[in-house]
Amino acid sequence: MDCTLRDGGFVNDWNFGNGTIKFILQRLINAKTDFVEVGFLDQRRSYDYNRSIYPDMKAVKTAIGEMDKNETEFVAMVDYGTCDIGHICDQKDTFIDGIRIIFKKPDMYRAMELGREIMEKGYFVTLQLVSVTAYEDRDILDFCHAANRMQPYGVGIVDTYGLMHKEQMWHYFGLLDSNLDESIAIGYHSHNNFQLAYSNTIGILDMQTARTVILDGSAYGLGKSAGNAPLELLAMHLNEFYKKNAVTKGEFRTLLALLNPVAPHITEELWQAVGFEGRVYQTSWPEYEEAKTVESTVEIMVQINGKNRATLNIGKDDLKDEVIAKAKETIAEKLTGTIVKEIYVPGRLVNIVQK
Repeated sequence: MDCTLRDGGFVNDWNFGNGTIKFILQRLINAKTDFVEVGFLDQRRSYDYNRSIYPDMKAVKTAIGEMDKNETEFVAMVDYGTCDIGHICDQKDTFIDGIRIIFKKPDMYRAMELGREIMEKGYFVTLQLVSVTAYEDRDILDFCHAANRMQPYGVGIVDTYGLMHKEQMWHYFGLLDSNLDESIAIGYHSHNNFQLAYSNTIGILDMQTARTVILDGSAYGLGKSAGNAPLELLAMHLNEFYKKNAVTKGEFRTLLALLNPVAPHITEELWQAVGFEGRVYQTSWPEYEEAKTVESTVEIMVQINGKNRATLNIGKDDLKDEVIAKAKETIAEKLTGTIVKEIYVPGRLVNIVQK
């Protein structure tokens, strides 16, 4: 998630200039950034073509215009209490896909109610826990209970004053991960007061979770106060991380647990060396996920007049007409006669009879 035009606006009162705003958006689209914040929605501000802070959705559309976003999704930020539902049009009438709502603990339930209203307008919504260090564990659990009823797209951990070390960040992430429905994404938005924004953000990758994780950053770390995690460094790390086929700390933990019964000594040494808590033989066995063992594709034979001519990979749920069309395309050069019959045996073969 790129936050340059929103959080970076605290540095220059969001006066980037319209040309620069469009330039930044286009470069982020070209970089295949998953989510981009286009700026703040704030009904107290008047419309200014050159600023990435807008009184309503109509102003966003006027300033930016339609863009080919490819697979990037655009979001706007609402600071609870600064933009009511009347300034937010239906999603179908704009190119903004989602809205993030930031709020402090006293406004938690009122902000969630605004989120429900926004979701009814067709947007996906993420709830951003501003100054998360002000929340007690009980507050987080109460929030999770309410969020599971609401079902937002995501929930964000916001270290507003850059106070957290990695252990605290993991604690809040663990609380949310253990108590939110798995369908709800968890995001992390850091600030760099302790010069830990980058290291904490990539530390999220060490967490063992099955849910979607959203990492926030901005160009050159531009942002409020000491700034944010630099997006270009996050992108570089992710590229290197996956290019090297590295495993996360959570994946390595699972591997050690699986190997422990047959190699107890070496796995125990590795367990301690990495710094996992307790003993490896005491850890819970990884849960079996049956859905991941089911083959989604199958290889079938493609025949002409009963003789094998090719093989074809198809989806298990592909319809008969789709499978036959793919089979005929695969052997198109060999179909030199008149087709008189098409036979499909599900999951096994397609036989084209020609004369």
